[in-house]
Amino acid sequence: GMPRHSSESRRAGWAIVGLGKLGGRELNYHGDLDLVFLYECDGHTKPPRGREPVANEQYFLDLVRRVVKALSSEEQGRLYAVDTRLRPHGASGPLLTTLDSFRSYYRDAARTWERLALMRARVLFARGSFGRDVSAAIREIAMLPIDPETLADEVSAMRKRMEGSRGGTDLKRGPGGSVDIEFLTQYLQLIHCRDRPEILRPNAWDALEALKRAGILDPADHAHLSAAYDFLRSVEGRLRLVYNRAITDLPEDENELARLARRLNYSSSDPQTLVDSFRAYAARLTAQTRALFETYVRASNPLERRETTNL
Repeated sequence: GMPRHSSESRRAGWAIVGLGKLGGRELNYHGDLDLVFLYECDGHTKPPRGREPVANEQYFLDLVRRVVKALSSEEQGRLYAVDTRLRPHGASGPLLTTLDSFRSYYRDAARTWERLALMRARVLFARGSFGRDVSAAIREIAMLPIDPETLADEVSAMRKRMEGSRGGTDLKRGPGGSVDIEFLTQYLQLIHCRDRPEILRPNAWDALEALKRAGILDPADHAHLSAAYDFLRSVEGRLRLVYNRAITDLPEDENELARLARRLNYSSSDPQTLVDSFRAYAARLTAQTRALFETYVRASNPLERRETTNL
C-alpha cells in the first residue's frame, strides 16, 4: 500500500541524506556511503483491497533495508560499502527516524562530532516536497547556538585522539592531514553560519571558498588549504587505486614511494631524488596545515593559549 499521514490523506514522504565525502560530492575510490534515512511522520499505509495496513515505520524500514541490500550485497559483486552509523544514536539507534525525531536529537542529545559531521549533509533523494523540509531542518540544526571555546576544546581533543591511534605517515588523520582541513572548515562553519548562512556548503573546496568570500578565512590561508586538500586527496586516490583498498598511509618502502611520486607527476630519473622531493613537500605542506589549524581552532582554546604562552 501507500504510506500516508495519520491526519491527512496525502502520501507521506521519505528521504536519503548523504554525509561525509558522499554528502560533499567528494567520494573517492573505495569510499563508503554514509547514509541517513528519514521519513515524514507516523501513520499507516492505505493498502490494496483485501490487505491489512502496516505502520509507516515498518513500510519505510522494509524499503530502506532493500536499498541497503541492493547497494552492499556481495552476491553479484558489491556496488558500495554502506555505513549507517552516523544516524541519530549511532549503531544502537533505529535504522531510520522521523524528521521531528531527527530535529529533537540534534537539538538535545547530539555530540560535537555529530554537529560537525552534519556540515557535510546533503539530501540525495526525497519523495515530493519532503526534501526541502529535510534541507531546511539541517540548516536550522546547523544554526543552533554553540559556544566557540567549548567547540574549540572538543575539536582539539578529537584531533588528539585521532592522531594518537595513527602514525606520522597517515596523510588523512595524522598531524596536518586532510582531517585538519575538514575540522577547521567545519569549526568555522558552525561558529559563523548564524551570521553568514552562505558558508554552509557540504563540499570542502566550496566551503573554503565561501569562508574566504565571507572574510572569515584569509585569502593566503585559503590558497594553502585548498591546494593542500587537492594534494592530500590526490595522494589518497592514487594509493587506493594502486593497493585496491581504503588506505591513507604512505608506503614505507622507498621504491613504492618513488612510484607514487611519479604518479603525482614528480619527474626525476633518480628514485631517491623523487622520494626526497615528495617527502620534503609533504612535510612542509602538513606542517603549515597544522599551523593554520592551530591558528583558527586552537587559538580559540584558552588551555591551548596558556600552553603556548608557557612554552
